[in-house]
Amino acid sequence: MRQVVVLGGLLAVSLVGSYLTWTAPESSQSDDDTVALYQAAADDLQAIAWVTEDLTVRVERKSDAAGPYTWVTVTEIQESTFTPAVEEDESDDDTDSTEEIGPDAPEEGDTDPVDETPPPEPEVTRTETVTAFLGNDTSDEIWTTFAPLYALRKLDSSASKAAFGLEEPSGTLEVVRRSGPLELQLGGESYGTKDQYVGFKDAVYLIDTQKLRSLRFGKSRLVQRLVMPVAKKDAVALSITLPSGQTGTWTQQNAADVANAFWSNSDTPETANDTATSWSEKFFRMRVQSYEAEADLSAMKESFTAQVKGPDASWTIKVLENSEGDFYALSSFNRAPVLLTKTLAAEAAGDVSLLFDDVEPASDEGAEE
Repeated sequence: MRQVVVLGGLLAVSLVGSYLTWTAPESSQSDDDTVALYQAAADDLQAIAWVTEDLTVRVERKSDAAGPYTWVTVTEIQESTFTPAVEEDESDDDTDSTEEIGPDAPEEGDTDPVDETPPPEPEVTRTETVTAFLGNDTSDEIWTTFAPLYALRKLDSSASKAAFGLEEPSGTLEVVRRSGPLELQLGGESYGTKDQYVGFKDAVYLIDTQKLRSLRFGKSRLVQRLVMPVAKKDAVALSITLPSGQTGTWTQQNAADVANAFWSNSDTPETANDTATSWSEKFFRMRVQSYEAEADLSAMKESFTAQVKGPDASWTIKVLENSEGDFYALSSFNRAPVLLTKTLAAEAAGDVSLLFDDVEPASDEGAEE
């Protein structure tokens, strides 16, 4: 019965919120029926974060020698509850089983005293997990979404905050600008459309839920799965170095014509190298399974190191294999160690030596004179 009452109350709050949403006066601040919560340009934004009790998704702008990039940090809190085991008292097992005789002997019908020790209280543990990774193209779009953030409607602020889930906000949206940080309160969701109520500066706004999904579900939606920003069709040259020190370079010909594109040895560009063409397909299909900042790479063996030259820049990828046959990569693009999808990486690593079957070894001319 209690559950029915609670659910009924939540439905009533949602219906009231929806009614207030669509009966609120039109905003005159925008011709397309949207209103900006604050002012900000895309290059003014430094970080955006979705923060709730058990989840924080923070998207930041960073830069290094390779250029600017977007970095995402996801912090998750998981609670687990367990009840400690009760230790049984085994003292009675060691007593003499001989029947007690005498004035203190228990009378017939007497029972053992009831153990009134209360059961142990359940214990709650909170485990924090932090995952950090390079952001993909979707993460880059967040800067546009929040520069500035537009609402569908500005609602009547005289209504009860409870109607919008803002009496006790579920979390916050943090917007860090060069001109100063902002904090928006996360309320409930509108009935039907699931759009988000947001409180900001004593006003209530309704935000299109699609604007916030990428940030809220950033752990799966914002991960960069590529190991280089150069697509196969845009690659100009590919240099491979084996652990032995043997190095070879191949160039792509007719790249603009996908059907007739091929790879060739750098010193014979007009002659197609079928092995290099086939291997390049495997190499450019490698993908990131996960980011592993804590991975111990020192015990892994190097498979090969590749340098990919694109139209504007070159990127280095070192592929390593651990004792269990898993493949990792250190890429100047990913900015952190990554675990590669095993099947795709194994194909490239397993066949890389074939590239050198027709590569002439370094000349020893003049060594014996």
